[in-house]
Amino acid sequence: MLGRRRAFAAACAALVLATLAAVGLGASHSDGMDMAARTGCGPETGCHGVPGLASPLVRAKLEGLPVSYEPGKDYGLTVHIEGAPPGLPTAKALGGFAAEASNGTFWAPDANEQANGTHATHTSQGSGQHGWGLIWTAPPAGAGEVTFYLSANAVDGNGAADPGDLWNMAAFHVPEGPSLAPPPVPAPTPAPAPHPAEGPGVLQDERDAGPDRLVAEVALAGALLTIAGLGLHVLRRR
Repeated sequence: MLGRRRAFAAACAALVLATLAAVGLGASHSDGMDMAARTGCGPETGCHGVPGLASPLVRAKLEGLPVSYEPGKDYGLTVHIEGAPPGLPTAKALGGFAAEASNGTFWAPDANEQANGTHATHTSQGSGQHGWGLIWTAPPAGAGEVTFYLSANAVDGNGAADPGDLWNMAAFHVPEGPSLAPPPVPAPTPAPAPHPAEGPGVLQDERDAGPDRLVAEVALAGALLTIAGLGLHVLRRR
């Protein structure tokens, strides 16, 4: 009985996969076009449109890039493809993209995108839309300027690489900015030890006595010697 259930489950899974493949046939490279970010997505790369010719009717956009990036910070990015094949409403056009960064790391926020290090593209599930999300982690300090390459397409979904499939490319340059990490806090300087209190039986260190104090003590000692000398002189006269 258990063997029959497993066989039935396997047959259902195969049927679902076949159905998904048939549905996704209209979207060129429905499972992504990982290495097309710099070369475009024309027929030369197994994708769409007229060979070697990007179309001015569509525009590839990458939003969310900072003016300058903070090393190690995560940035939420959005890929857009604007426009559609002539005579086809934008809402009915299928789409896809390929993105590459010269440094840093891409992450896929959901099942509509897939990422591998510096490369990102759509998935089969995400091939029928015109916008995708990405997360990019900036490289560590000292990496310098990062260049982003993007190819995106809007296609008619007839399963053929023909003039009804339009694509375009773009590149974006983002310089490295200062790190906003808080500076290290210096260790506190220990306070000097207090001097011992003066009082009966406690002698103050001579180094702690100021010059006026020393002069007064010398004068007092001289006066005492003078008094003692006068006393001896009186005793001798007697």
